[in-house]
Amino acid sequence: MQDSLRIAFIKEQYESKVQELKGQVFVSKKYAEEMLLKLQSALDEVETGRKNEIALAKRIEELSMKVSEMEVEMQDLSADKKELSNAYDSMMTELECTKLNLDCCNEEKQKIEVDLQECSEERNRIRVELDLIKKLLENMALTDDTTSHNNSGSCTPGTTSIGHILGDGMSESASKATPNTTEIDSGLQEGEIQDACLSSNLSRKSEDVGKFGEHEYIKSVACENLENCDREYESSVEDHLNGQNSIKDISKERKKLATDLNLFQKELERLKNENLSPLLPLDINLVDPSLSGLEMTLSQLDMANEHLRSIFPSFKELPGSGNALERVLALELELAEALQAKKKTDIFFQSSFLKQHNDEAAVFQSFRDINELIQDTIELKRRQVAVENELKEMQGRYSELSVQFAEVEGERQKLEMNLKNQTPR
Repeated sequence: MQDSLRIAFIKEQYESKVQELKGQVFVSKKYAEEMLLKLQSALDEVETGRKNEIALAKRIEELSMKVSEMEVEMQDLSADKKELSNAYDSMMTELECTKLNLDCCNEEKQKIEVDLQECSEERNRIRVELDLIKKLLENMALTDDTTSHNNSGSCTPGTTSIGHILGDGMSESASKATPNTTEIDSGLQEGEIQDACLSSNLSRKSEDVGKFGEHEYIKSVACENLENCDREYESSVEDHLNGQNSIKDISKERKKLATDLNLFQKELERLKNENLSPLLPLDINLVDPSLSGLEMTLSQLDMANEHLRSIFPSFKELPGSGNALERVLALELELAEALQAKKKTDIFFQSSFLKQHNDEAAVFQSFRDINELIQDTIELKRRQVAVENELKEMQGRYSELSVQFAEVEGERQKLEMNLKNQTPR
């Protein structure tokens, strides 16, 4: 009985232990299942992270290809900007050359002014001589009623009176020229030498006066002097008219080219001060050899403008308004009408080009040159606008790519942080 009781007690103890062990096994099984679920979810997250990394790597490769393409385009744009900077440098050198030409033209203008002053002094001297000769003719007309004996006896005093009067004229002209410069004094000395030659010619021909009569001889000399003065006056008037016509033509061309040059310089300054200037360095040591012809043309234009300023002082103060293209086309139409009217009238155009060609060929040659210049200017403006648009486009695309690259980089950093936080320690 005791053994059976002991066995029953031991059996109950073992059964209770078995129940406890079953409960522990059940709890451990549940814990293992939970751990398996957690591990499965972690594995799924790791797999999705790897897939996302692969996709991001592909996207980064695509963006790197786009960035390389953008770098190539930026290199092309940098080359274009270098060309523009070279053009700007050439324009600056050309401006310096034009300044030097302006100084030379100012010196030439001063010399021309001195020559004009000398010519005016010479004209005044000749006018004084003519007035004196007229007075002498009046005096001789009053003494024309005397006897032939008095006329024959007054030949020698007449010559002396002529020399005295001419000497007074020379002294008056010399006294008027005393306040002038040394160059004017040299010109007056030449004029006095000519006066001395004239007086010597008069005294040399005084013997002929005694033969043919002083009155007729003085009349012939006065007529010759008057004819010479009329010829000089007519030639000066013709030169003045031709100078005014050339001033008008060259002033119009000068205004047009000046406006185009100012626009080109403004565009260059704007391109030089853009935001891409740190990415596109300027190379100011290169000079485009294709611009040498343009520099020569602009230097010739500046020389012509300075020559116009020397002829027409108020040339610089002329108002510039209206469309240059319309004014140039109107000038072409006016020149064509003038050329048609020339066939019916006796109009004569004077220029250095017309000395080698006829008027019609010169006018149509100028038409073609002006139209080619206008076409080149419009083409240059069109190219500038195209380059400007391309630069703006590239800048926008570059900013968009930089924003996208920053977004991708932020996403990648977030994934890295998540993976670091989820990995078991």
